[in-house]
Order: sequence, then C-alpha cells, then structure tokens
Amino acid sequence: MSDVTKDVTKVTVNLPTKVVEELEALAKREGTTLSSAIRQSILINNFLSEQEAAKSKVLIETPDGKFQRLIRK
Repeated sequence: MSDVTKDVTKVTVNLPTKVVEELEALAKREGTTLSSAIRQSILINNFLSEQEAAKSKVLIETPDGKFQRLIRK
C-alpha cells in the first residue's frame, strides 16, 4: 500500500455531471478507480500550481515534435 492511501479521509464533493463523466472516462482509460483518477488530478493540479508560482514554464511536446506552452487560467 502506498503512502498516499495509508492515511485516508473520506470527502464528499458535488461535481457537475460532465466533470464526473470525464473523471470516469479518465479512470477507465488508465485502468484505475475513480478515487485514483481524482487523486491524480489533484496532485497534477497542485504540481502545475506550484510551477506557476515559481514562474516556471510548463511545455508539452506534441507528437510532431513541436512544443506548446501550457497556460492555465
């Protein structure tokens, strides 16, 4: 069991149906649970937020080898 799942707190949230559908599709694509997809989404969002706060640039390399800057907000 990973450190992420050792200390668990149950949380109830209200999400738009479309967001839940997207999370369920993500979980299915990744072969994981809805809880894991939500956890990963939060961790990724936190990472991106920290990078933005540090004034870092987040780049995505497209399949054709070009780079795009990820801009949120």
